Amino acid sequence: AGGGPAFRDCVTARFTPHSTGTRETRPAAELAALRAACPILRLGQALLAEGALDAAGLAALEQAAEVRVAAALAFADAAGFPEPAAAMAHVG
Repeated sequence: AGGGPAFRDCVTARFTPHSTGTRETRPAAELAALRAACPILRLGQALLAEGALDAAGLAALEQAAEVRVAAALAFADAAGFPEPAAAMAHVG
C-alpha cells in the first residue's frame, strides 16, 4: 500500500557484446525480448501506469541518471590504470 519499506529485485542481462572486439551472436528476437524485460524500463512503465510519475517526471529521472553515469565515466577515465602490482588487490 506504499506505507512502508519496499524491495525490488531487478535481474537483467547485457544488451551488447562482451567487448567492442566481439560480434553479437544472439538472435535479434532474443535481444528484443531481453530489452522488453529490462527491469529499469518496466519500472518506468509501472510508475507511469500507476500515476506515480508523469512523462516529464520520468524524463527528468532518466536525464539525472544519464548525468550521474557520465560523471562516473569521466571519473573512471581520469583515474587511469592501477599499478600492475595493485591490479588484483581485493580480488578473491
